[in-house]
Amino acid sequence: MSRYHAYLNTASSFLGQYRATEPFASFLKKRWAEHKKAGSRDRKQIAGLCYAAFRLGGAGALLPVEERICRGVFLCTSHPDPFLEALRPAWHPYSTATLEQKLVICEASLSPADIFPWTHLLSDHIGAASFAYSHLQQPALFIRSRPGQAGAVQDRLEQAGIPYQQQGPGTFSLPSGTQLENILELNRQAVVQDASSQALGELMERMRQESASWPANAHVWDCCAASGGKSILAYDCLPGVVLTVSDVRSSILHNLRQRFREAGIQAGAVLETDLSRPVTHPQLQGRLFDAILADVPCTGSGTWGRTPEQLCFFEETAIPRYVHLQRQILTHVLPFLRPGGFLLYSTCSVFRNENEAQVAWLQEACRLRVVQQGVIEGYRSGSDTMYGALLQREG
Repeated sequence: MSRYHAYLNTASSFLGQYRATEPFASFLKKRWAEHKKAGSRDRKQIAGLCYAAFRLGGAGALLPVEERICRGVFLCTSHPDPFLEALRPAWHPYSTATLEQKLVICEASLSPADIFPWTHLLSDHIGAASFAYSHLQQPALFIRSRPGQAGAVQDRLEQAGIPYQQQGPGTFSLPSGTQLENILELNRQAVVQDASSQALGELMERMRQESASWPANAHVWDCCAASGGKSILAYDCLPGVVLTVSDVRSSILHNLRQRFREAGIQAGAVLETDLSRPVTHPQLQGRLFDAILADVPCTGSGTWGRTPEQLCFFEETAIPRYVHLQRQILTHVLPFLRPGGFLLYSTCSVFRNENEAQVAWLQEACRLRVVQQGVIEGYRSGSDTMYGALLQREG
């Protein structure tokens, strides 16, 4: 048996065992603990086969698992692949063909709804076909240089021989999986942050433009801060800002504190609090903020190019649950926004109910004025797809 047949057998076994009770990356870590003889090359190859199968979404559900893997590799690969050469030699010469040509060669049909069955729920202006087919490709890795560090970042990437594309003054696109720990001083020189997340900086900067009295030391609350990427972005976009950050997860706040230390940022407060309930944290009582950043929990459907298992296991019933949670959070944080202050609402979802519908609710139920809103179309440029809306409380 060739090693490629062995890879196929192992990948087929893993796919048969996976039940989507955890991210597939976490599932794989546990499997590698049981297969300690597998080297890094073997692990990378087997993981790639599994992810290629997931990228077909529902289109591969009725196929035998081994056929699904082979077809996934063929349709998702844009260069000659030794796996295909060994197991599908008739397809291998066409590795660089277009998707349309490949579908004819492997006698398959693949509509947008075959990959992404929820195209009828997409936000306005998302191209269903382009978005669905984007899942066949792994998104790139993006970094953002900190203020004044773009030249140093570029020099270090070039010295290390790392290929990159610069997509703006401080945005760098790198091959997925690039290891940067020994190349850059992460968080001080550059932040690992998807290009679409970086684009929210434009909405942050617009706060100052729209405000009649933006203070020099504006107080901003990043209420769903996670590990702090958007907090660091706010610090860089809004000079003099005083940050309050919060999240419900103590473990992720530990990571945030470490990132802030590396970034040289002193937060006004780092708080653990559950915003699905009325706010009772003593450090928030009586506070009013110039801006609130609410990157709320969501389906994450704009990031499934990185976690394509979701294409096979997501259930539509999750959407209303997230909508309800988002409205709970917004209801509980808005009393802390001063008159004339700004709410930056964002999701990494592509679903209308989490995006435009929530903004319409904020306008009507919470009496906020929409300054700007729209989809950040990362699917057209190898990054995540997000939604951002800047709203202002009446003064």
